[in-house]
Amino acid sequence: MIENYGALTMEELKRHEESIIFTESRAAQDNYMLYSCLMNSIDVDAKNKILVHKKEYHLRDPSFPDSDSKPSGVLLLKLIIRESHVDSNASTTAIRTKLSKLDEYMAKSGSDITKFNQYVLLLLSALSARGERTEDLLVNLFKGYFAATDKKFVAYIGRRKERYEEGEALSQETLMNLANEKFKSMKDEGTWNAPSEEEERILALEAKLKANIQKFSKAKATTKPGRTPKETKPKALDSRPTDANKHKPIFWKKRTWYWCDESTGGKCEGRWRCHKPSECLGKNFKKKEKGNRKIAHTDTKGNKHGQDKSVSNQNQKEPKKLKLVKAMQAISGEQVSDGENSTK
Repeated sequence: MIENYGALTMEELKRHEESIIFTESRAAQDNYMLYSCLMNSIDVDAKNKILVHKKEYHLRDPSFPDSDSKPSGVLLLKLIIRESHVDSNASTTAIRTKLSKLDEYMAKSGSDITKFNQYVLLLLSALSARGERTEDLLVNLFKGYFAATDKKFVAYIGRRKERYEEGEALSQETLMNLANEKFKSMKDEGTWNAPSEEEERILALEAKLKANIQKFSKAKATTKPGRTPKETKPKALDSRPTDANKHKPIFWKKRTWYWCDESTGGKCEGRWRCHKPSECLGKNFKKKEKGNRKIAHTDTKGNKHGQDKSVSNQNQKEPKKLKLVKAMQAISGEQVSDGENSTK
């Protein structure tokens, strides 16, 4: 009954029980003890479901139809199994379907080979209890083992499959034992699901790339897009230098700055400038002639210094006058001295 509960019907069990429970024998006592243990092992909800089918596990003596009924432990066990799950041809089909999808269960089990094997044995037991067997278990086992996540284990199973295909005898029990032993030894050695050399190199590169990305992100967060970080202005450029330091230049923004005043030979009345004091043109210039315009001169700092434009204009006009005089000479054939306003 325990090993083949699915292959025995209630009618077959009923005929057997009627020949035992109404006798004064050890078998009848054992049957009643089985009944008592089963009723005390289920909770209230399960017991309520069972009591609905009380007539199925309570029997009357065929010789005395009016006598009191007696419970059968074996019938009660059959009833509990039936009510716990569907005990029919549909459940047999479901078991076979599960055996054909062992690769899917391997993923659900987290590639735990011991747990996987226990699941397979449970399905086989349920199938056997219904008087059924499977003929393609080895094929399904290989399919399931090949779905494991450890590549070395999969390669080991692959070699076993090649030897089986070449003619080596291999039973389903042997394959399951070999797979379980391989799994346990790899777990003990710490090599189960360990990365290969190629995977280790990839992991190292990924870690390095991740570190560089984080470093770049931090640098980008501290710098505005399209701009370079501002260079801090030296405090010395905001104050008058001491006598000991006023002849010492300061380098800032890729330029050299000098203290420009009379003491250093400059004319900027005490300013930090990008021109040397000895080359200073001065900030203000007196006009040499009234109405003369000045041409702006920009130093390296951007300061504008004046330049008398009348001198420049005079230099530009003089060549024109000489050209005019020479032209008149050529026309009249007379010679005129430089600087005269008319020809003779």
